[in-house]
Amino acid sequence: MSNKPIVLLIHGMGIHPPENMSKEFKEGLTEAAIGFGVTDFNLDDHIEIVEFNYSESFDAIRARLAEQSNNILGQFNSLPGQGAAIDLVQRLIQYQADLDKDEMIYTHWLDVLLYGATYYGEQVRVELAKVLNDLKARAAGRDIHIVAHSLGTALTHDTLNKLYRDDGTIDDGFPHLKPGIDNIKCLWTFASVNRLVAMLNGISDKDGVMCSGPTGCTNYLFNVRHELDPFTWYRCWKPDISDGANITTKVVRDINTHSFQEYVADPGVARLMLLQMTPLQQPRQPAKFKQCKERHLARSINGLYDLIEQETRELRENEVRSAPELLLAIHAFVETSRALRDKEGRQ
Repeated sequence: MSNKPIVLLIHGMGIHPPENMSKEFKEGLTEAAIGFGVTDFNLDDHIEIVEFNYSESFDAIRARLAEQSNNILGQFNSLPGQGAAIDLVQRLIQYQADLDKDEMIYTHWLDVLLYGATYYGEQVRVELAKVLNDLKARAAGRDIHIVAHSLGTALTHDTLNKLYRDDGTIDDGFPHLKPGIDNIKCLWTFASVNRLVAMLNGISDKDGVMCSGPTGCTNYLFNVRHELDPFTWYRCWKPDISDGANITTKVVRDINTHSFQEYVADPGVARLMLLQMTPLQQPRQPAKFKQCKERHLARSINGLYDLIEQETRELRENEVRSAPELLLAIHAFVETSRALRDKEGRQ
């Protein structure tokens, strides 16, 4: 019987083919392991990966909506949801005519609306709760890690707060886990948007069991954001953490500062993941850590962090008061970053 830790991956916004998040996770940690001086590293030798892909459910929902109308966004006005979503819908409708459906803003924000502003959010929460319940049942003492990115952090936040209940009983007809007793080993949240989505779906934005220790759902909580990730600007989640850490990264190797693979490959993040999930000891060594950081930094886009930080400072420092304003800020940030990258590439 295997004693490898189980790692549950929960993807973020946008379109995610099956196994795509697993691929990014493996590539990010493999790059870091090599940077730490580990040869012949194979992550599958150390962990069992389980992927929760709610993108498949959203694809089916989008297809059904598309059969009813060519204007998918317009239908959100008639779907059950919170009033705070209406301005975001109207703003997206303004963009729709000019955006290809593969564009980041369109696909990402459609998922935010599907999850946060309609009853379809409850559907995927139930699906995730079942997966978690089944994993706990078959783990048989094996460590379980949950790794959530972007919109997946909101889904994880909402589901865990429903699943972990002190007042649950075996006779109440609902699955439940006990805080402090049925804890997972580590909860990893990358580019958390749970506060943003709480504004749309009305689910409490209090942390509840989203903490480490005897009153939480996990032994360790690691919450990671990139300094220039625009999805973390509005209602940024900075929980008080007793066991674990809030981590901010800043190296720019890809103008998509929201990239899950880039988050995982960061040496400061990968070091913790490898130590928690595998028996590797190289990441503990200061010289190896320094070596990995130097290797990682060598692949950064020369000067791009400073340029983006400087050119978008006013944009980032302006107070964002609503989801539509955040959409506009993200659009401006992406366009500025692309222009700077292209300019640097021509020089």
